[in-house]
Amino acid sequence: MPNLNVMYGRQLLLSDIERLHYQSLLPFLQKRPALVNNYCQRCHYHLQAVHVLPNGLQYCPNCLALGRITTDQFLYYLPEKNAFVKQCNYLQWQGQLTAAQAQIATTITQTLLRRQTRLIWAVTGAGKTEMLFQGIAAALARGWRVAIAAPRVDVCLELYPRLQQAFTVPISLLHGKQKQPYQYTQLVLCTIHQLWRFYHAFDAIIVDEVDAFPLADDTTLQFAIQQARKVDSACLYLTATPSPALLRQINYQQLKVSYLPLRYHQQLLPVPRIKIIPNLAPRTLPWLWRRYLQRTFARSRPLLIFVPYIRWLPLLQQLWQQLFPKRRIACVYANDPQRLTKITAFRQAQIDVLITTTILERGVTFKNVDVLVYQADAPSFSIAALVQIAGRVGRYATDTAGIVVFLCKHLTINVKQACCQIKTMNCKAKQIKKL
Repeated sequence: MPNLNVMYGRQLLLSDIERLHYQSLLPFLQKRPALVNNYCQRCHYHLQAVHVLPNGLQYCPNCLALGRITTDQFLYYLPEKNAFVKQCNYLQWQGQLTAAQAQIATTITQTLLRRQTRLIWAVTGAGKTEMLFQGIAAALARGWRVAIAAPRVDVCLELYPRLQQAFTVPISLLHGKQKQPYQYTQLVLCTIHQLWRFYHAFDAIIVDEVDAFPLADDTTLQFAIQQARKVDSACLYLTATPSPALLRQINYQQLKVSYLPLRYHQQLLPVPRIKIIPNLAPRTLPWLWRRYLQRTFARSRPLLIFVPYIRWLPLLQQLWQQLFPKRRIACVYANDPQRLTKITAFRQAQIDVLITTTILERGVTFKNVDVLVYQADAPSFSIAALVQIAGRVGRYATDTAGIVVFLCKHLTINVKQACCQIKTMNCKAKQIKKL
């Protein structure tokens, strides 16, 4: 018989329980209707008249990837028991925080232990992950269950080894491509979608990149965060580029906020170089601008090239192979079956130039990288996306001299506002450095 703890704080359909061979636990489980008043109780999606099966049962199309949920079904669960063995020490990280980081770390610890909600607004490369360690360790020492959730798989894969090195407790990594069986752990790292599988499970939830797609505009994912929290719990939001909705909450004093405008190595954010090129399509790029790219990126450093359209990926690869015949070049996009392999190869210097869409705009760190944004004025590049993309550069203390180039057809509001935001944060950072 499986241990009951595999169901603590989780909510599963009967089909999930049968697939996982948990049938022997059924007499001990509580249940609640899966659909109530046209709302899915797993993701809170509002069902429409068209969401009906041939047998007359309603179903939820929104969370279908987690298993079809219909009117006649129940969600089975067990209340979270926090059945964890207490340890003497939970944190083994030996790094040092700057004075500004230490101040934010103290605020984070107080927010978690007081079961409050707060936004940490820190620039890209500020060391947000390391600032969390003290607070997470304090929560674990109290026997609490903690979740760190991010909108994208790439962010989770970036965080997982760092958390493993920092903490002495087992950590569950949960995302849609995960093959390993679920384990009951005190510390959980997952994509936001995986929170749909939890019900009042966590004493503290930390949401990284809270403004990122798809979380920012999806109320069902925001519901997932709230449902996965215990009634009395803490919630911490992290971002370098707050959305308008978050800014409104801050302005109306509905959300507490802490700021950190300075990177951990005390260097300023790289300010993009803006170049206006009327004929910017990959096939029509003028000879003079090709020469500019050859001169600008002549040094043999890893290069990330961001493009607004997937169809441009092979065209940019062909252009770049012409400009730099000896460099190893690859393309990657969200549904690329080799996505994780290519990103790992780029990180390990097996690929010199990686051409990508906005999937790598945030949550990933590469050493010594330069960045080029091709047609930065395209609608798909929001202000936040451009700020985050520029923030991929200069993240290591050993190399803060990377460059960012925005190639544009026109100087748009988004491009100007992104550069303005970067310069504003740099001004605030300079003030801190003077203290």
